[in-house]
Amino acid sequence: MNGELSIYDGIGQKVQDFGMFNLKEGENEIKLNVVELPVGMYFIQIIRLW
Repeated sequence: MNGELSIYDGIGQKVQDFGMFNLKEGENEIKLNVVELPVGMYFIQIIRLW
């Protein structure tokens, strides 16, 4: 399946899009470059695209 990955800050604003990823059944590893983000709490959202 394909998925689109985004990061949101603690108040729900989209901070960064990471684009589309091909995800397979089971474990997946996606490396994200987030060194430019300030310290804080973030939420990762993966939207499943068919």
